[in-house]
Amino acid sequence: MSLNGFAQQWHDDGEGNKIHESAVINWERVSIGSDNVIGPGVCIGTDAQHRNEDSVGEIIIGDNNVIREYCTLNRGTKDKGKSEVGSHCLLMAYVHVAHDCVIGNHSILANGVQLGG
Repeated sequence: MSLNGFAQQWHDDGEGNKIHESAVINWERVSIGSDNVIGPGVCIGTDAQHRNEDSVGEIIIGDNNVIREYCTLNRGTKDKGKSEVGSHCLLMAYVHVAHDCVIGNHSILANGVQLGG
């Protein structure tokens, strides 16, 4: 993902992750590896969209992923306790990863894919 022309809007977290300034990350419940790109409007670690379960879990994200604009990744519930994204994945724009989902390594999720928990 080219950052040319918008470099001032991206921040390096010291682990090689490039994070857009508009991304929302619940750092208390999120573990992110290294060399990831997290795009504009991405929300990681928000509460599960669930009526009967509290969001008590976390999100674990591996290395070398690209998470494009406006993706949402929800925390796990007490059912499994975590949501996971492996390494070397591409989550295209508007992907939703619900609570307790696991995405394996080298996965590509096309624009607008919605995973239910």
